[in-house]
Amino acid sequence: MAKRQKTAVRPATHTLFTALLLDVWPDSPSSTTDFGIASQEHYAALQAAVASGAISEERLDELLGDGPGLTKACGGSVIFSTPWDAMRER
Repeated sequence: MAKRQKTAVRPATHTLFTALLLDVWPDSPSSTTDFGIASQEHYAALQAAVASGAISEERLDELLGDGPGLTKACGGSVIFSTPWDAMRER
């Protein structure tokens, strides 16, 4: 049986993903800022997407700093915006 290789994700991603699974608010400011979590509604939308399997830890890492991508991945129920969005537009 082959071992499944775990993909490395950034610490902020791992902190947020673990918090979403444990139903606790992330204790890292970068986890909330870099993922555009500005309210309980943002947190709940991400948590629902993770719980349903729509967003894996690796996918969440890809979405760090991507407000429009987070909005789409969460079904558009909440609009995400991150400080990185303006830099992506340049």
